[in-house]
Amino acid sequence: MTEFKKYFLEMKLNGHDVSLKLDSGCDKPLINKTLWSQIGEPDLVSNGDTRTSRSSATGVIPLKGGFLAKMNFAGIDFECPVQVSDDDNTRNLIGRRALPFLVDFDWNKFVSDGTNAMVSNWTADNKKKQQLKMDDALKWKTLPFHGNVLVDGKDFKMILDSGATCSIAGLAKWKDLGEPQINPVNRSVESTSNQSIPILGGCSLNIKYNETEAQLPLLIADSEVIPAILGTNWYPIRQAPRTTGRSAQMDPNSVR
Repeated sequence: MTEFKKYFLEMKLNGHDVSLKLDSGCDKPLINKTLWSQIGEPDLVSNGDTRTSRSSATGVIPLKGGFLAKMNFAGIDFECPVQVSDDDNTRNLIGRRALPFLVDFDWNKFVSDGTNAMVSNWTADNKKKQQLKMDDALKWKTLPFHGNVLVDGKDFKMILDSGATCSIAGLAKWKDLGEPQINPVNRSVESTSNQSIPILGGCSLNIKYNETEAQLPLLIADSEVIPAILGTNWYPIRQAPRTTGRSAQMDPNSVR
């Protein structure tokens, strides 16, 4: 089976070397309690957020609390709120909240090269501008990134999620697509809360994005609330004109 890429940032967190999965599908960075212990168990505070859990696609993630972390990525120093999961098995993620600081992030390289550890050569030279970005990032909740694709000639909006290797949609979105035929697939998918997402099967969509036509394998979840998500199995489609020049065929049984 083909395993699509997972993308990580190698960075400093409170002075410790860490590797965090870049997940554009989540807001605040999230680490498990094992990593929290490894970085010295910084004091946890609520900062007005009294939640004891965080929702995921199929359940909740128990939270120990949160802290304002000192981060460094390739010469960029910034502070960013981090939530700590009360579960050793939770993935360590860096979400959209940190992206305003990564002003020189090369998204084309991220998509096309399949590099597992992304680095930047940019060094901050405008501290006031950087502080304004930080203040905004701490003040507001970020919104998901969306992409519009054409499915059989009709516009269809999907969330761009670099933390998901598969593309998936719930029943409501499947109905919006015209209820394409669902075929059996032999695979499982887990949400960030480590709970299985019930999978009915998969279908293949004829899509067009930026003048590139391809087939996208889409898993269908047995849930009305799961949105339409474009995972990293979408990236080879964007590469098609620059590599083979042909539409990309991908395996819906690829591992998350």
